[in-house]
Amino acid sequence: MSCRRFAHIVPLLLWQVGCAGSEPTRPSENRAALLEAVTEAMAAHIGVDGRFILPAPSEGTALVPERDARDVAARSVRATGHMIGVVLEAQHGGSINYREVEACGQAYLSQTPFSNLGQDLPADTPVTVANFVDSSWIIATCDPSGTPVVSVAIAANAAIIRGESGGWSIPDGAVRRMVGIPSSWPGGLPMTPEQAVILASSRTGKRVSTLPTLHGPNPLDDSPQGSYWVFESEDEVSLIGAISGAIAGTTLLHVGTTRPSSLLQARGPIELFTPRPGQRTSVRVWLAPERSIVLQFKTDAAVDLEQAVVLTGGAR
Repeated sequence: MSCRRFAHIVPLLLWQVGCAGSEPTRPSENRAALLEAVTEAMAAHIGVDGRFILPAPSEGTALVPERDARDVAARSVRATGHMIGVVLEAQHGGSINYREVEACGQAYLSQTPFSNLGQDLPADTPVTVANFVDSSWIIATCDPSGTPVVSVAIAANAAIIRGESGGWSIPDGAVRRMVGIPSSWPGGLPMTPEQAVILASSRTGKRVSTLPTLHGPNPLDDSPQGSYWVFESEDEVSLIGAISGAIAGTTLLHVGTTRPSSLLQARGPIELFTPRPGQRTSVRVWLAPERSIVLQFKTDAAVDLEQAVVLTGGAR
């Protein structure tokens, strides 16, 4: 089945509705392109379906199992999607049958950019804030035809509990964002790791030598849909930042989508990014109107990214 996927971003007023992007199961016409884009050692991590065989989340990084997150995502769209239907359908580019959506495609775990949340968040942190800064499961939902229509981000460590009747007790902020998936752009949010690697190899002329990992943005700047894939190139490439003009030689590559300038616009196409000079190391998060804390970013979290132009290397 051929499916098209897209996604958009919703600003902070839509914190409590989630988003995602992954493609419904399909034959991988890109398997040959993916094999060309990776080193021989990496080829062993590509399945017969042309997808990377990604490791399961490490212990403690996602207390919500993927299967539960998928169910919550679909139920959330069916129950509340119509409440922001004007936004979702503008992003999707058409009407959405919210009552019949199902989770589809591969779910991805986007890692929080913050370090030591367990130690840094006070015990009385509001649950909405704790979920807001958490890692996220990102899941696509499809209509009965198999077309992706809405993507959902679920806080990966939210205290989601299944009730005796089969329903869910969902704490505030556990469903972080809901975003309409445009029907005209052949990609998703996040884009698949295969798409990211093929683009990076094509732009740089270098093969990829490590499995991609998905990193979340600073949640005060962007939604989980702004997550980006990070992986190593086999050789160093020189990148120039499109905004700063800074030149950096690196093997570490970042691939994501450009952020739209308004609520009703789609995210831009998949792009190669580079960290800007002078990365922030922390951010202030408000717990209440007159109470805030400072959270530290992980040392390897690139929270300030700009589009990159390749100076060395070359198209494959």
